Amino acid sequence: PRPISKSCLKTFVLEAIDKTWWKKIGVLFVKYHAHIYWENLSEKEKALSFRITLHDNGCGLGRIKDKPVGPHPLPMYQVMYEASNKEFVENYLKKYNGKISILLHEDIGHDHKRDHTDGARWIGKKLQLNLENFN
Repeated sequence: PRPISKSCLKTFVLEAIDKTWWKKIGVLFVKYHAHIYWENLSEKEKALSFRITLHDNGCGLGRIKDKPVGPHPLPMYQVMYEASNKEFVENYLKKYNGKISILLHEDIGHDHKRDHTDGARWIGKKLQLNLENFN
């Protein structure tokens, strides 16, 4: 068996004691997601127009989902980004979003329900997510 590092063990113990450990020890979130939604063809065109700029600025791009999937109530695609380009990505989306809804959230890697609720912010209209998918 591989030995467990002290930092991994500390994280595991803290998480077992308190599910809000990341707030207490000030974990630096380095991964983020944006979900860019659309309700009609003009909104889809607007949403898809962001892809080249986001890609060229270091973002990973998810597949285009033309139907709701998982907790997401509308068609959308996902953008993956890090702390290093967070300011650019979020300012760009705020500036050019028009009227489309965009969910921005942290990705702490092990608690997707928390990421999509406590770790989430919205640009545009806030949508009701189907949180039952996380149970």
